[in-house]
Amino acid sequence: MGGVAISQLTPGPIAVIATGLFLPSILLMFILFGYYQKVQHLQPVKHFSSGVNPAVVGRVLSAAINLLPAIVPVEQPLRIGINIILFGVALFVIGKLE
Repeated sequence: MGGVAISQLTPGPIAVIATGLFLPSILLMFILFGYYQKVQHLQPVKHFSSGVNPAVVGRVLSAAINLLPAIVPVEQPLRIGINIILFGVALFVIGKLE
């Protein structure tokens, strides 16, 4: 009986689960950011960042395109084609940054 009353006071199981899922990664990012500020001027770190940044942008765009059918109906071959084009653009950008 008391457990039901307490569960009615909480914002909901989804909020509790989301907090449990995101809290460790948020804490890890705060720790890594403090370390990154100390080493961001080093040449290997700059090279790594110049390669990772376009890849991250490409992955975000790819995820957006894969989620696009939920908003606008898009055929599977068109999605594959757009992902291949994005992959090529990402390779081109990475090649230009080297």
